[in-house]
Amino acid sequence: MKFISIIHVIVVVQSALFALVLFTKTSEKRGNLYLGLLLTTVAINFAYNFLFANQLASHTLISLSASYGFLYGPLAYLYVRSSLIKEYKFNRASSLHFLPFVAVVAGAIVGMSWFPQIALVLLGSMSVYVVLGLRLIIQYQKATWQALSENGTREVRWMKFFFYAMIMIIVTNLVQGQLYPVIDISGRAINTEVLIHLSILLLVNIVTVQGLRNPSLFMRLSKQELVTKSDHKKTGGANLYSQSLLDEILAKLNTYVSEGQPYTDPELTVNKLADTINVHPKALSQAINTQLGSNFSDYINSLRIAYVKERLESPADESQTIVEVMYDAGFNSRSVFNTLFKKKTGLTPSEYRKQL
Repeated sequence: MKFISIIHVIVVVQSALFALVLFTKTSEKRGNLYLGLLLTTVAINFAYNFLFANQLASHTLISLSASYGFLYGPLAYLYVRSSLIKEYKFNRASSLHFLPFVAVVAGAIVGMSWFPQIALVLLGSMSVYVVLGLRLIIQYQKATWQALSENGTREVRWMKFFFYAMIMIIVTNLVQGQLYPVIDISGRAINTEVLIHLSILLLVNIVTVQGLRNPSLFMRLSKQELVTKSDHKKTGGANLYSQSLLDEILAKLNTYVSEGQPYTDPELTVNKLADTINVHPKALSQAINTQLGSNFSDYINSLRIAYVKERLESPADESQTIVEVMYDAGFNSRSVFNTLFKKKTGLTPSEYRKQL
């Protein structure tokens, strides 16, 4: 079997299996449906690539080859919208995103010959959806800049990475189709299509790992919240609450933090914390910002670092590792934890433990 055909088979199997997993988790996160459909499209597309590479594709399959690409952009964009916006529902307007796909399929059925530049139209369509998706993610990031803990910001970075990977695939497709269909590496001619398919295989693996680790990634906002919170940041966030109220909120927060240790929850958000102590999320954010001179993420991570230091200084179990203490504190990422710990203490966690 050809090397590229092996890649095709691996992509088909992995995409199809993970799509099935996602379809069973749509109740946990609506975006899983669109991500599952996206991976199903990848599986079907690469099954076609396998048949074509081995000269098994029929004329009808060949004429349908341009249709799959018109699903990637819309499904990726709808994945973002359904993941980030509370009231998002698939409706007639949403169905318009799939008109190009329907047109290509209909044309293939009636035997229409597509113009040679359709590949450029396809890549242009994907580029538009990448821009729309990144715009929504950035808008969400601005709106939640104070509301997400370390875990939440990490997941926003993951979704941005997903779209950056799509940009790389678009660029490499342009290079492969228009400039360098074959490149020379150490005297050996390599079809750039192989490199494109390897990059897609890598992306499928990353999506699989990330999705299995985090079936529900985001706290969703309403469209109104996306606008008002983003505007609040732009204007510097005028003080909406009285000083006495902010002092009262901070006192309530300090009492709850010392007794309940909410920061050990890796999924903690300002909304969840505000709901627990029965205050408005905006009021809590303002209290942390104005009274403590910090944002929510920095505040929570400072509490987590203090918790880790205390545990390292007075361990209940001498055999417990730093990583175990890290997870107990609410961190999910070792790299983020190590960076924050050194920033706060000037030492790595291992160095800090050795000096005790």
